[in-house]
Amino acid sequence: MTTPTCRLVAGIGLALTIGGSALAAQPAAPPEDFKLPDGSNALDYLVQAVCLGADGLPNSHLPIDPDCVHSRPMTENDPVLWRKHDWGNFDGPAGGWLASDAVLARRGDIWFVDQTFDFGAPSPDNAGHSDAYFRFDQNDGGDAIRIVGDTASAFLTQDGGEPGLQWFIGPGCAQPGPQRYVSWVLFKADIDTAWRSVVAELGDGPQDTCPPRFNHAFTRYRLVTESFPFQRPTQSGGSVRQTATLSTILVEHYDARSIDRAHALERFYYARRLGKLRWEAWSRKPDLAPQADAFARSGRCAELPDGTPPDAAWRMIDCRMWTNIVRSTQANWRVRDFGWPPADLTLQ
Repeated sequence: MTTPTCRLVAGIGLALTIGGSALAAQPAAPPEDFKLPDGSNALDYLVQAVCLGADGLPNSHLPIDPDCVHSRPMTENDPVLWRKHDWGNFDGPAGGWLASDAVLARRGDIWFVDQTFDFGAPSPDNAGHSDAYFRFDQNDGGDAIRIVGDTASAFLTQDGGEPGLQWFIGPGCAQPGPQRYVSWVLFKADIDTAWRSVVAELGDGPQDTCPPRFNHAFTRYRLVTESFPFQRPTQSGGSVRQTATLSTILVEHYDARSIDRAHALERFYYARRLGKLRWEAWSRKPDLAPQADAFARSGRCAELPDGTPPDAAWRMIDCRMWTNIVRSTQANWRVRDFGWPPADLTLQ
């Protein structure tokens, strides 16, 4: 997420429930959530899960493991035992270029989903310095998502293409409160296996203020069953490939109020208990054909059953898929240590 038209990218109290399991204690005021037709919650798809042992404590199992019977949503205060990395090109690093975590975070009394983007070496920043995992560098950033009523919406982003925080603000900004963050809509409570759609209205800028104008973005979303290729570490220090079939929310965000008027598309895959696993950028501009050709040769993203274009004129020009699982090399590192978004962020 980088422009409103199309972006290329501990407490005590209430026990939450995810996937029907009673979870570890969370702060007394739980994050807002809503039910989906399949009986799950919206946060089940937006936040990765921590697997729990018989003693109720976190363990290193993955949510795709049969042994991960009990789980809870991961928060920014949980020690990170494994991370989701993307895949390198055919000639790229085995550990990929970019790590991404999807956790519950809180600023003040307000909960949101923190989807981090953490580039690591050998990726250089714009000044030629090597990026490093587990710290915030110039190329790094993330997306922040709020649930407001019956809507999941991204409201904040940052990446190396544009410095600083960029807010997505909707028409609800005329009054104080969370309705202002209904902007880059992802999906609503009416989601089903057939496409549902909405024309989102949003503007962007460096401040949490009403923009001078609002852009329109046709957005459609549906529930699918997607088969993802995973690479995961073994006990011996190597890696193994496996395929996992996961309930997934598929989201398409266009840069116009209808598909026929659009020239750019971003597609997102939110998998249950893992959060955002894949992002695709598509275009039907003829002048971007060389970029599409180069990306097709990269081998960065495997084909998926639902990864087809809206029609023959559209071509994929970029993609990241975070199914390359890597063990954390930093003991007791937590997503809060990454520092995005800033600890002093103020939300309404």
